Amino acid sequence: MPHNPYYAEGNYVGRILTQSIGESSAKRTPQIVFTVEILGPVDKENPGNYIAGQYEVQQRSVYLFLTEGAVERTLKVLHQLGFDKTSFTYISPATPGYHNFANTEIDLFCEWEPKMKGDGYVEKWGASLGDRAPAPEMETSKIRQLDMLYGRQLKAGKAAAAPKARSATTEIDDTDLPF
Repeated sequence: MPHNPYYAEGNYVGRILTQSIGESSAKRTPQIVFTVEILGPVDKENPGNYIAGQYEVQQRSVYLFLTEGAVERTLKVLHQLGFDKTSFTYISPATPGYHNFANTEIDLFCEWEPKMKGDGYVEKWGASLGDRAPAPEMETSKIRQLDMLYGRQLKAGKAAAAPKARSATTEIDDTDLPF
């Protein structure tokens, strides 16, 4: 049975716990890694806040890559978090006077992607710049195409998926009463 991720896809608020700068193990890609605790999903009614208590607080890793294609976005995230130094060495806690991101709240997004091995999905976390909107609602014509393609399977599963009616009939006679 496939194991699905704990967190739903969407926008969240996290708190940075630790930071490091290094390279990925697979491709040796330069990266900044934040360990964050997920505080909760963004409140859609009040986007400046999050909803605490919807999930148990857990830790996740967020990777910011330092490549030609990603550096512009990474710099925007760093500046959004208050980084004002002129060298990446100040991200390393080993550097005297480094920029300490600990306890800084960070806007995040969670997406699901297929596992590389086996069935199911894994969470992919990233820093949000407010540019990740929820997926738009599918057009009615495309939904109808899905019905044409898979409608028979949907109808066939309907009878099996229908909840069974329950009855709460308990017969009580005078001997069951305590008085």
